[in-house]
Amino acid sequence: MKELEIIQQLERTLTHPQIPAIYVQGDLEWLKRRSLNWTRSSWRIGVLGVTSSGKSTLINAFCGEEILPQEARPTSGVLVSCKKSKMRKGTLIRKNGSTSYFNQHQLNKEIIAKYADELNNPGNKEQVDEICLEFPDFLVGNNIEIVDSPGLDAFGLEGHEEIALRQLVPTVDLVLYLTTTKANSDQANLQALNQIASEHKPVIIAQNFIDCVTPEFTSGGSERRTSQEVEQRLRQRIEKILKETSNKSLRNAPVFQISALEGLKSKGSKQGESWKKSRLEPLLLSIHSICEQMEGQRSQRRLHQLLRHLNEIKERAVADLATYNQDKQITTEVIGSWDATRKQIEAFHDEAEQASAHLDAEIQKGRRQLSDQFAQIRNQYIKLDAERISENEVHSSGKSLKDIALQVQKNVLQLMDTWDSKEKKLLHVLNLALEDVRSHRGQLVPDETLKVYKETKTKITTRTEKKSNGFLGLRKLKRWIFSESDYETITTEEEISVVNIRKTLEEFQVYLNRFDKLLEAFRITWQQQKEKGCLVIKEEAMRRDEIIAARRNKPKDAKVLEDFIHNLELIEEKGYGRRDRKEEEPELNFELPFVEHPVQALNTMTMSYLQFSMSRSLFALATEQKRIYAQAIIWNHLKSHSGVEVANDLWFFGKDQQWMEQAFTNIFGIQPQFTDNETVHVRLKETKLPIRHAFLTTSQEVDENIQRQGVALIQLDIHQLGVTQKLLAGQWFLTIMKSMPFVFVIQSIQEYIQDAGLAMAYKSYRQLMDFASIQNPSSIVIHDNPLYTALFHTADQFAWQAGKGEEQDALRQLFTQFPRLDHAKNRNEAGQFFKEISLTIRS
Repeated sequence: MKELEIIQQLERTLTHPQIPAIYVQGDLEWLKRRSLNWTRSSWRIGVLGVTSSGKSTLINAFCGEEILPQEARPTSGVLVSCKKSKMRKGTLIRKNGSTSYFNQHQLNKEIIAKYADELNNPGNKEQVDEICLEFPDFLVGNNIEIVDSPGLDAFGLEGHEEIALRQLVPTVDLVLYLTTTKANSDQANLQALNQIASEHKPVIIAQNFIDCVTPEFTSGGSERRTSQEVEQRLRQRIEKILKETSNKSLRNAPVFQISALEGLKSKGSKQGESWKKSRLEPLLLSIHSICEQMEGQRSQRRLHQLLRHLNEIKERAVADLATYNQDKQITTEVIGSWDATRKQIEAFHDEAEQASAHLDAEIQKGRRQLSDQFAQIRNQYIKLDAERISENEVHSSGKSLKDIALQVQKNVLQLMDTWDSKEKKLLHVLNLALEDVRSHRGQLVPDETLKVYKETKTKITTRTEKKSNGFLGLRKLKRWIFSESDYETITTEEEISVVNIRKTLEEFQVYLNRFDKLLEAFRITWQQQKEKGCLVIKEEAMRRDEIIAARRNKPKDAKVLEDFIHNLELIEEKGYGRRDRKEEEPELNFELPFVEHPVQALNTMTMSYLQFSMSRSLFALATEQKRIYAQAIIWNHLKSHSGVEVANDLWFFGKDQQWMEQAFTNIFGIQPQFTDNETVHVRLKETKLPIRHAFLTTSQEVDENIQRQGVALIQLDIHQLGVTQKLLAGQWFLTIMKSMPFVFVIQSIQEYIQDAGLAMAYKSYRQLMDFASIQNPSSIVIHDNPLYTALFHTADQFAWQAGKGEEQDALRQLFTQFPRLDHAKNRNEAGQFFKEISLTIRS
């Protein structure tokens, strides 16, 4: 892995004999921890599905033996993971961190059932967190771990599927969702898949029991559908469910029809008739293909984290080097920046206890509300005769109970999400990654109407009627003679359906108990995550304090520090593709592509190498170059649009606050920060553009009286064209177009480039521009490579309908406007880009 190679290079540089060990001890600890975690890391695949979908059978097939009990009722909260190793063994990890080991002779399905079966371990009284199993014949391969979970509808408790999803999905990299050929689980599958989609994890669908598919026959005995036709209809049913999900990528999830039982019969061998019937080979190939794709994405995240740490080391070294010249300004800035961050950490820890207290108080408040409401419902009906109780009224009472539970859920999850947001921002500041910090939460309250039970009752009715007098009153005379009454009592019996209020109230109580159990489970999980996050942040703060204190042990010779900085820069240039620096070049110059720009300070940025080393480093300078390009494009569009050269305000419209903060920083070098508001105001002091105030907003309520002399930046999502088209067709966008004549498009295309290429990204962008009828669009691409902004800007100036020679014209114009980008590698990439978009747009 490239990231491990860079760690080794950094370690060699930091352990140079002339560098005091204590001076870099904190950095070496950071690198050692990352190296250890990244070396041991493997891909975790979570197997999910309703109970009896064949999850245990499938995992047994992967393991090559029947190790997981197939008839067990899974214990809540216990996960079972399987992976490949040289020896057959097992490890039991308890919630307190203690471990127990099973050798190959002790490991069997009985020992697994002892801890993972609800019958043997009710309520997880053994406090087991995870059971890790290892097999030499594990069919999935190396560096891939399969994680089993309780069935989504285990124990017959509605809502248990939320526990499995919310506890397992955020901790895995890929979800293997197992369904069956039966249609009675379609609704449960849809609900589960929508929840999985909210966690933004890739999904593979496996439809089990395909070995049970047989031809369909008419009542007359003739074949109506062959087995292949039945299989195709079953696949179409799954694909229909996927189309109803709320996530675009999930709608295109691969679907495989398999037989886990036939796979188990193969006993770990990929040969023979059983393995062929299982159809597991294509499924395994798909798993490996997706893991390979994710490997590149994970590597990029790690490399970015390494680069941030490398620049932190350089920043401190540059500050220490400046002290030899009696320049303490950079040191003051470094220490001042850390002091400000330390205050953030202290405030964070103070708020941690308050957050727990607020959550506990909210949960207790919700419990009281639910208890009071249930008591009121009980008192209302328990003393009434069953015939007087209206079924509609009972349904209404159940709905009121559920509405309170929904509000409690909303309040609790809002408190959790608020804390998670604060934690993520601080982790980003400290260059940390905590994968189990989650921002997407589903619902705790089961989405069903509380059941009202009915029963049949015999209704006895009595009435009094007058007896007949008979012919000439003879019967009446007879009754008078014998002193009998002239009236008689008539009794009738009728079978009626009434509400079984006692059983219904018991159902309401079960609902409340289940909800309380779910709520408590999430409180415990959240509290554990919060404590882990606080511990990681505390350890990082201590490490940074030690680093600051260790600066007094810097090398005694300034030349050693200069060589140290130089070696770090060489690692950056080699590992991240930075431009090689020429030793004979006395200064670094970056010129704007627009020579007509009236602001001299933006035309050329010149600094000596010494100044450069003591300020931002080569990476910072590359960032400054991208910033100049972006601002120059904004200025060029301002100047050419209707002759207007003054823009007082800048508005940045978008939906993703975190991405908007990053994009704004890339363009203007100022870090905005959203709080609880939809809009944040930033003063632009350093920019040479005629803009002094910037407003970043996620609100779509745009005032028609918004200032006309301004410029708008609009976040454009080219990944989801349908969603973006709806946004561009909205009233808010029409108001912007009418009120603010300068519209710029900000877009992040990293993922799009990896999937389809830069030319297809530009085609999607142009389709959106055509859809919104934007003439002469202008765009700024948020990417590490400034060439992409230049390519989009140049391509916007051509219609790509003129015929031959247009690609060459675009290439000449590109390097005329952007002369600093003119070298062989960029020429090849640009030529290929213009050729591809010419073909794709015309087609």
